[in-house]
Amino acid sequence: DFSQTVIAVTADHGEMLGETPGFTEGVSFTQKPGFPLSTGHYLHGSTLYNSEISVPLIIKVPGLKEKIVLNEIVRTIDIAPTFLNLLKIPKPDTFRGESILKLIKNPNDKGREAYMESIYTDKTGICYDGWKLIINGTNYLREPSVKVNKNELYNIHADPLEQNNLSDEKPALVS
Repeated sequence: DFSQTVIAVTADHGEMLGETPGFTEGVSFTQKPGFPLSTGHYLHGSTLYNSEISVPLIIKVPGLKEKIVLNEIVRTIDIAPTFLNLLKIPKPDTFRGESILKLIKNPNDKGREAYMESIYTDKTGICYDGWKLIINGTNYLREPSVKVNKNELYNIHADPLEQNNLSDEKPALVS
């Protein structure tokens, strides 16, 4: 009987299945029947685009009958603090995540940021308040003489497929 059990279902990463059109630069893969290369990206671990970093998160809470859908940023590091919050156990100071229950109680809270990285392609990024910054080739932080690819900035509310890089138009957000 699971009626008194909190259950979460999630994943460790997404998968690009062609959702990001036109992104093939610097990527080598074999074309599969039914998956034309010109329609998008088909892999994981090499980009920080939404289709690769977004994962499902479904939490079943005992006694909660109402379905709640959050459209704000929720991070996997928030799962353990949420479970502790539901069990009324104090969150240890060493936990970096926050309970998702805060977002449910205050859905207008936009103060949550999400950090991401791809060690395979030397990319880091952050999402905050509808913006996503992707820093391509972070070696420049350690060695300024290293040439790096152009950084990317997207308004993920207006451009969910991340096709319009705004880094040149909004340099203050990139710096």
